[in-house]
Amino acid sequence: METSCGKGPGNKKSDAQQIGRDAENFAADTLREARYKILGQNLRYRLGELDIVALAPDSSLVFVEVRYRQQKGFGSAEESVTAAKRMRIVRAAKLWLQRNPSFSQYQCRFDLIAFNGGLDSGHWLRGAFDLTR
Repeated sequence: METSCGKGPGNKKSDAQQIGRDAENFAADTLREARYKILGQNLRYRLGELDIVALAPDSSLVFVEVRYRQQKGFGSAEESVTAAKRMRIVRAAKLWLQRNPSFSQYQCRFDLIAFNGGLDSGHWLRGAFDLTR
């Protein structure tokens, strides 16, 4: 009998990771359709990670958090962006800006694209949080 103990097919963690990647790709496509230019996706830093960094049509720099929840047993996708999570996103955004100084004068915004129950259930919250909330 063979057992799975890694990131192979049927592994719940890898299935969840694939759904997360699909949600991020769907969100990036949604942004592109709205004429946003994707500058970076799935960027990982020691202090946090950024799902999507994009330039909006109005030349705002937008850091987009993508959250997916199949069921609301642990809260909605929106509720999963805790104060600690927001702080990690802000720290990662500051690091991104340090590494990309040509964008340091741009107006910045933090958006959330949340999926509750499936990829067809997404909604986009512009200005979902800022540096103070």
